[in-house]
Amino acid sequence: MLGAVPASAGLVGGGGKPTPREFAESGLPATFEAGMACDFAVTVAEVVNKEFRRTFPNGNSLITGRLVVRVTNDVTDETVVRNVSGPVLLTTGHAGEQVAVLSGSSISPVFKGNDLTGEVGRGLFVFHGPTVFTDFKLTDVSGNFEDLCETLAAR
Repeated sequence: MLGAVPASAGLVGGGGKPTPREFAESGLPATFEAGMACDFAVTVAEVVNKEFRRTFPNGNSLITGRLVVRVTNDVTDETVVRNVSGPVLLTTGHAGEQVAVLSGSSISPVFKGNDLTGEVGRGLFVFHGPTVFTDFKLTDVSGNFEDLCETLAAR
């Protein structure tokens, strides 16, 4: 979710040996009430979580591995399953801001007023390609994306 995808572990970690791999909890299931991400309540739950985190000497964390989620329209019970295995780089910007760089396929809600790019608006998205969030606001979208609110509303 940063803005640029790191070219190597050296850039990610700033040099030095990372911590051993640790299992990365997804924090799922998560339910977003109607109006938060979608016009209807939606729940995101794990199907498979084999993600791991490594933390580098400079404080950056890299999350890699496999994450598959089921997203449910809580009104109609329609569901979709998506592989959102990332990876994700978590870092701190020059002014102390929290930055997350999503690469590959990743899932994230974007709440009203948090799309600083003006490209996606509010929704629950699967992003494909580099996507950056700064202090939980969308600041860069370089790839394409699927709005799961639209996908689930059409079913």
